[in-house]
Amino acid sequence: MTAAPVDARGADALFERCAVVEGDPVLLAARLVDDLAAVRDPFAVLAAACDRLDATALADLDAALRTAAVLVAVARACPPAFTDRATARALLSAAHTAACANKFDDALASIAEASERASKAGDALLEARTRMALVHPLSRLGRVEEAIAAATSACDAFARSG
Repeated sequence: MTAAPVDARGADALFERCAVVEGDPVLLAARLVDDLAAVRDPFAVLAAACDRLDATALADLDAALRTAAVLVAVARACPPAFTDRATARALLSAAHTAACANKFDDALASIAEASERASKAGDALLEARTRMALVHPLSRLGRVEEAIAAATSACDAFARSG
């Protein structure tokens, strides 16, 4: 079955294609990257698909965890010009989904890599979002002081960015 290429309205299509397939996320990602590269703003499409995952993760956590894995694999396979930024964004969604599933160590690992990727990409707002994402898993693990420090640091960065 051949799926239609992702177009400018393709966030929903990308999300649906990531969500319905079982199997190796890397193999699926390889098929989706070419479609994503064909759109005018592939990061916007990927980010919108991640936003949809964030909004729907609680509906079916197992499906959301699979979808997050595919979105991360798609981002990792993107063209080098935006791989770090795309991977950071997808990892944030993966972290959110993992935290919703009470997989807090997985969430923290995704956030750590997302922060590194956002920094490497020079995206200060995305890096601040990674710090804010630490609040949920850290607080649930009882690391409240670290959660407060992460939130304060993120708020400061948001304020600096305008």
